[in-house]
Amino acid sequence: MSKIFVLGANGYVGSALVNKIKALNEYVVISVGREGGDIYLDLLSSHQSLLDEVEPNDFVVFLAAASSPDICNNKMDLASSINVTATGNLIETLISKGVRVIFSSTDVVFGNSEHKIDDGSELCPAGAYGKMKAEIEVMFKNERLFKVVRFSYIMGPGDKYTSMLFNMAEKNQTIEVFDGFDRCVVALSDVIDGLFFLIKKWDNVPEGSINFAGPECISRWALTTAFAERFCPTLKCSLVEAPNGFWDSRPKRIDMKSSLFSKLLGKKPKTIHDNFKFWTI
Repeated sequence: MSKIFVLGANGYVGSALVNKIKALNEYVVISVGREGGDIYLDLLSSHQSLLDEVEPNDFVVFLAAASSPDICNNKMDLASSINVTATGNLIETLISKGVRVIFSSTDVVFGNSEHKIDDGSELCPAGAYGKMKAEIEVMFKNERLFKVVRFSYIMGPGDKYTSMLFNMAEKNQTIEVFDGFDRCVVALSDVIDGLFFLIKKWDNVPEGSINFAGPECISRWALTTAFAERFCPTLKCSLVEAPNGFWDSRPKRIDMKSSLFSKLLGKKPKTIHDNFKFWTI
């Protein structure tokens, strides 16, 4: 039986994926990371603890990265050493050992877009983080043991933004929402199902990259008001313009679609309203 190693297992997506695989009991899942994992691994240190355990035909779901804007924009050498050099070296070694790698990327590799972007659209990354992710995509583009999943904004119970909204409502504080941040918001549950099905259907998925995106491109304001209406109607929010320079390294709109994600899921991805129906608050 192939083993699944989840690198970044302590994160929001990683922890949910590990729980899903364990619950289904179809694969051996091994959590990898710097905190509380089955295998300790720091991308800037030796990778041997992981390399000693993997075997041909195993899977590594690569969710670990330095994604903080503070690090990526202000400590670019450190971020590049993690997101490009160390990540590239590890992926190259895994592939040489016959391991199948699922690499998590981001919609930011497409930059700002007023038109719809599909799975095979040309990369035009925005910001340091997007450029680093795009560099890894290009580096391994033609490797048969390497597949890319590009996440749009992931929303689910406990995500950072909606948790902040609950907190603001409890404190009776007003949240200022920047006009923009239009994204094809994708449900956490669809992301987890998509990753699991990609593992199960690997041999029947010839494409090297899949956009994990929701069915509609919506603004952060629309997301916020829809969330407030359903879960915390007392939330006070105000629509404002972002400060000067804010969009210099952040795309204001990314209309990322996918012709492959629905096929992988076996259904249409959830709208934000469909997503909310499954939340237990």
